Amino acid sequence: MERKRAKQEAKRSLISGFRHHNYQQERRLISLLLQEGGDEVKYSGISLDTYVDVLAPTPFRAMQNGVICLIAVICRLAISLGADIEQSFALSDYFVCEVENKKNKGELEIFIRDVYFCFSELVRVEGVRNYSQPVTKAVRYIRSHVYEPIAVNEIALRVDLNPRYFSTLFKKEVGQTPSQYIRAQKMSEALTLLDQGHYSITEVAEMLGYCSLSHFSSEFKNVYGRSPKNHLHSVALDPAESACQNN
Repeated sequence: MERKRAKQEAKRSLISGFRHHNYQQERRLISLLLQEGGDEVKYSGISLDTYVDVLAPTPFRAMQNGVICLIAVICRLAISLGADIEQSFALSDYFVCEVENKKNKGELEIFIRDVYFCFSELVRVEGVRNYSQPVTKAVRYIRSHVYEPIAVNEIALRVDLNPRYFSTLFKKEVGQTPSQYIRAQKMSEALTLLDQGHYSITEVAEMLGYCSLSHFSSEFKNVYGRSPKNHLHSVALDPAESACQNN
């Protein structure tokens, strides 16, 4: 009975024209906030007012529920960026409980900044704490230069290690070769950019430092099992139509 009602309410929400925050834009923005610090990236695109009519009977309770959902997303994205799992979940539990102590929208907005700052610290500190100094520097360099061509020999030079020894050390600590790690970071960003729908495949390849479109497409297919073009076709369906088809 509950499942039937849930489907009916979901369809009613779709018909009403209500739309959530864009998933890919939300993920990209939160990832930037976590990697660059809550005060260094503009908080555009995520509003406490978006869900005031759908998440609870009263606007402020809906804001509180929305923040709880946001904390869950931030926590899991922090983990995906390398933050310690148990510390991330413990921090999430604390913040979820603290939401109940906030009395107005202004307090919630300040509270969200604290949430971003604490998880950002975990990503920047805990995410690389088990790596040696050279590998830590290499990981940070790769993450911050994902939009540029990155050569393994150049990274080895930056961390003052022989390229062969650097690659062996990196693989031992990270579980991937430097080349594999670079590709994973670039492909993750490529997926986000393509799903936003603002850039062509050629533009994304150029933005990520690929000189050859065929090389970019080949790496994308190796990682995701389909070409960038086929991926775009698969996400081209209207979200409301997809949801109805799934029902």
